[in-house]
Amino acid sequence: MKNITVKTTSYTKLVETYQIESLGFLKLDMEGFEFPVLEECISLCSNKKICPLKIEFEGKWMHKINHTRMEKIFKHISIFYDCFKLKGIDMNYECNIE
Repeated sequence: MKNITVKTTSYTKLVETYQIESLGFLKLDMEGFEFPVLEECISLCSNKKICPLKIEFEGKWMHKINHTRMEKIFKHISIFYDCFKLKGIDMNYECNIE
């Protein structure tokens, strides 16, 4: 097996680096590691009012990895968004700005 180093960044750093002032659509599919991105998204929405108009993410692995953390995210995200489960897609969610 070969190790590969991959450069990463955070959602907040991406928004700051590219001076993003608005975002129409944020789609996440990170096999259960959406937590930090969603938490940063909620924080930026609260503090700087930079909120994507729509967020879509897969919740199946998030639910399996840490159900309590997922419930906390839904509690906070529901302040800004109306979220619902997408039909026919296993635990995928769409959240639209209210």
